[in-house]
Order: sequence, then C-alpha cells, then structure tokens
Amino acid sequence: MKDNVFIPSNSINLQLPTSLQSIPRNTKDVKEKNTLVRSSSPVEYIDRLPQEVFINTLFGVAIGDAFGVGIEMQSMGWIKARVNFTRYVSALEGKRALGYTIGDYSDDASDTKAVIKALMDSRPFSADLLLEKISGEYEAGKAKRNGVPRAGFGSIKDVFEGCKTIDAVREEQGKRAYPGNAPAMRAVPIGLIPDDSKINPYAIINADVTHPHPKARAASIGVARAAHFMLVLKEEPRDLIPYIIGQVKEIDE
Repeated sequence: MKDNVFIPSNSINLQLPTSLQSIPRNTKDVKEKNTLVRSSSPVEYIDRLPQEVFINTLFGVAIGDAFGVGIEMQSMGWIKARVNFTRYVSALEGKRALGYTIGDYSDDASDTKAVIKALMDSRPFSADLLLEKISGEYEAGKAKRNGVPRAGFGSIKDVFEGCKTIDAVREEQGKRAYPGNAPAMRAVPIGLIPDDSKINPYAIINADVTHPHPKARAASIGVARAAHFMLVLKEEPRDLIPYIIGQVKEIDE
C-alpha cells in the first residue's frame, strides 16, 4: 500500500490567457469566451493554458484511475468501510488482478494518453489514427508487465489479441442498449483543444473508433465539453449540466 500519494491542491495552478482573465467571472456568454480562446495568440495559448492544464489534468486522470481501479464495482458500504483516501485499496482478485500492481493506472489513463498522442500527431485526427495510438499504449503496457496488459481493457483487448476484428467489436457495441464507457473515460483531452468547434466532431470520432452508438457519442461529447467548460472557460459548476444537455440533445435522447 502507498500512503500520501495525492498531489496537494496548492500544487495545481491553472491560468487562462490574458484575454480570458479579463472577462468577469459572472459572464455567461460561452460563445464570446470561445471566440476569445480562438483569437488568443497561439504562443500565449499553448504556453499559458494547455501546458499546465494538460499536465495537471493528466495527473488527475491517472491518480483517480489508479485509485478507482482497485475498488471498481464495490458497493458504497464496502467503500465507506475500507477507504479513507490515505492509501490505495484493491479488491481485485483472480483474473482481474492479473498483472495489476496496486497504485497502477488502468485502461482509462492508458487510452487518455492515446487520445493526447493522437491530438498531437501531425496527421488529421481520425478513428484509424486513434486506434493506432490506443493499440500502441496497450502494447506498451504489456511490455512493462511481462506480456500482461493493464487492468480494465474490455472488448478492444480481443481485437489487439487477434480474437476479433475491430468491425465485429463496433457492431456489437453499436447494437447494445447501453454500450461500454470507454469513449467517455478517455474524452477529457478533447475538451482542451483550442478550437471549440472541433470538440464535438472529435468526440464523436473518439466514440466511433470502438463504440459507434448514440449514447457513447453523447457521453464522449459530455465529458469533453465538461473539461472545456470547467478548465478552459472557467465557468460556474452550477451551469455545467444545462450546458452539456444543450450539446448532446441532438445526439441522444
């Protein structure tokens, strides 16, 4: 078990470009803020916003993932009795624990890294590119674990291990009443791209690479938009849900 593993809150210091800092906190015109984000000089935007936001957000994703993977699927009572947030706790047993080291992150952070690498690639963001990056992170995880992949990989594992085709997995996920959550759990970095007009299309690509389903697309957009709303626009949490509903209402009921 590892104690004191969390980053102190005072170590996180997110800054907006000067043009956005000048906007009053009570401003509710999201379109105006998005225009200012896109009109900020590229150097100012890249140097002052994404570097810190990406680093701190990736830490948050990895730490939250590493903490949550060991207690996933446990009841509220089980968690309340065993978790006090001072050390990692794991209930993983049998095959689910194979290759797992307590405090290690799972497919959630692995796929999030893949999205970041796809966004940073010089090639256009696409399903093929993202699948390539997800596969790369999957294989990198196996290489560090004597051939055993990180915990948490679902149907995509069958693709990478040669048991199914990606088309078969997409077809299966597309027919489910409720698809898997992979698109949502890796969508945060999409909300941090400078051009907000690309967030929804990229989030749909992120869903369709493995889960071409309206609910998966809506979830992917929702998480990406939440990241954009809170970390880029610095809006009020109370306004988050109405904002997300407005973004996904045409995607899924």
